[in-house]
Amino acid sequence: MNLINIISAIAGYLLGTIPFAFLVVKAVSGFDIRTAGTGNIGAMNSYDTTGKKWVGITVMFLDVVKGSVAVVFAGIVSGNSPEAIAVAGIFCVLGHNYNVFLKFKGGRGLATAAGVFLAVNPFIVVLWALMWLAGYYIIKRQVHVANVTATICTPLMMYYTSDIILDLSKIYTTTTKSGTLTLALIICAIILTRHISPMMELYRQGKK
Repeated sequence: MNLINIISAIAGYLLGTIPFAFLVVKAVSGFDIRTAGTGNIGAMNSYDTTGKKWVGITVMFLDVVKGSVAVVFAGIVSGNSPEAIAVAGIFCVLGHNYNVFLKFKGGRGLATAAGVFLAVNPFIVVLWALMWLAGYYIIKRQVHVANVTATICTPLMMYYTSDIILDLSKIYTTTTKSGTLTLALIICAIILTRHISPMMELYRQGKK
């Protein structure tokens, strides 16, 4: 890994560690979101624990922004190197999900990943949203089930998507379908690691 990629990784991770859910909830309601609800430091738990939709929306927006900023920064410092862009995106999601400053607690990475993909190729976000709706309305009307369905199916849908569509929708001309697909696979894997616990809980509830 060259110096630019290392800088992109560090910058991406540090941006990812900005705990907007923790900061916003603390400012609005005065409690530590890590000790409330699911303990997840993300938009959904921000809404669930405060009961305020605007809090959840604000946190989601800010988490999306930091994902996009990580990619844009890497693009600028690297001259749009696809490797640096991918590294920044991956480490930003890692920073959000496994925050070293919060004892490696974090969110599930969905909003931050959306920010990364909006800056790389917005069509991926469209695919993910369609898969989420399919998972929610066809498989089970449960958010975590829809999240997992969309996260697993999106890379598969990308693989079968026409190269022309992905080329027309990409932001950086330097990125390739194979590179973007690899980025999606890695980020989706990171997201899935944070869904193991809620899916196990759903499984246990289903057996009762």
